[in-house]
Amino acid sequence: MAHWPEGPVCSTCYHRALSAKGTCPACRQIRRLLRYPGFTEAICRDCAGATDDHVCGQCGAEEALQQRGLCGRCVLGRRLSELLGDEAQRARVGLDGLFDALHGARSAKDTLRWLADSPATPILARIASGELPCSHDTFDALDPNLAVRHLQHLLVATGALPRRDPGLARLERWIEAFLTIHPDPALRTFAHWIVLRRCRRTSNRAPLGDGTINHAKRELRSAAALLDWLAGRDTSLASIKQADVDAWLAGPLPDRYVARSFARWAIERELTPKLEFPAGRKTAITPALAVHDRVALAQRLLHEGGIETRDRVAGVLVVLFAQPVTRIASLTLDDIAIDHDTVAIRFGETAVTLPPPLAGHLGELIADRRERAAASLPARRWLFPGGSAGRPIGALSLSRRLKRLGIDCHARRLAALVEIAGHVPAPVLADLLGINILTATRWAEIAGRPWGDYPTLRSRSNGR
Repeated sequence: MAHWPEGPVCSTCYHRALSAKGTCPACRQIRRLLRYPGFTEAICRDCAGATDDHVCGQCGAEEALQQRGLCGRCVLGRRLSELLGDEAQRARVGLDGLFDALHGARSAKDTLRWLADSPATPILARIASGELPCSHDTFDALDPNLAVRHLQHLLVATGALPRRDPGLARLERWIEAFLTIHPDPALRTFAHWIVLRRCRRTSNRAPLGDGTINHAKRELRSAAALLDWLAGRDTSLASIKQADVDAWLAGPLPDRYVARSFARWAIERELTPKLEFPAGRKTAITPALAVHDRVALAQRLLHEGGIETRDRVAGVLVVLFAQPVTRIASLTLDDIAIDHDTVAIRFGETAVTLPPPLAGHLGELIADRRERAAASLPARRWLFPGGSAGRPIGALSLSRRLKRLGIDCHARRLAALVEIAGHVPAPVLADLLGINILTATRWAEIAGRPWGDYPTLRSRSNGR
């Protein structure tokens, strides 16, 4: 409990008042305003002739004092200097950007708490002192827990470490560990020259998603299982017969058909005889959900209270615009265009103008979005920032959040694709939603509107 001239106040109100600022009605400066005796409205201490209470002894800021007469920002600066060294030391190690980002964090108090509690702080101290090199190899050799990964992302975001695809790096480490357990030479060649090479090409365009990484792991696990199964039958790749392939495919393993990519590669390399290895049955398309059910869900997302703005916007992009969560998670401010009262978002070549109230929700998300990390970074470009500095929210994490709202992202996206494809020509569908033209044509056929309908539809739209 604290006591102001007008009476006692609770601790929460006390600290909030010490940090609050406003325009002083007397001097018109942005200052801390309090109601002093003899004045009818809140004014600054200088205009009231009051003493310099609760002012930082180092920077003079009118803030709640954190420690020994210093505000939280000055305490944080001293703590960071103790941890990271002086300016010359930070420059040698490359931690100047990290110092600036942490010192400029939204909340000095939260950052001080993070430095005190995080298991990664001792690692950061060893890097700052030069005991550990500031490199990705250093982090790859550490226990890959969340605190270590968060620090690694923070160092990347502040320029201390070079940028790389963390998903690709994890996959590379996983493959090396996997190959120590399954040392077959053919499997190693397939892993490095087919699986990893393909994933690296994909990573050059965009960071690897969980689906791509999991598929690569399934391919290698299935190939290793096939080799182990053949070894159990005293059969090698060179001596495999069609009867062996048929027996393998008839077996109980759920991923037995996934070994087809390895088998086809072995056939092309003449490591095995030319055999038939079918692809297996494709997964059936999820039946379209009722239109009224989709509309009701969209209405709930747009209008119902108690839904976080980021979940509200992400859910609508799935339900109404058929966007996969992987693309939603990677949206940036560059994909949004705001011109006066018009808000547009770009999935493909042409931006889509958003109607109210979705446009308002998206504007609110842009205004209120923030990094959910200890540091406030200058390059805040992600529409859906994640928990690690400089990284977007993970697609799996976003999918789980939407699932708690009753949104099955896969089923809802397919339902939206079928509905939209039934009303929009395939070329327009591909352009607006950012999907391949062949994929758009396939969905148009599923919706009962094949490619051949496009000229007729275009003529009708032009009034001919």
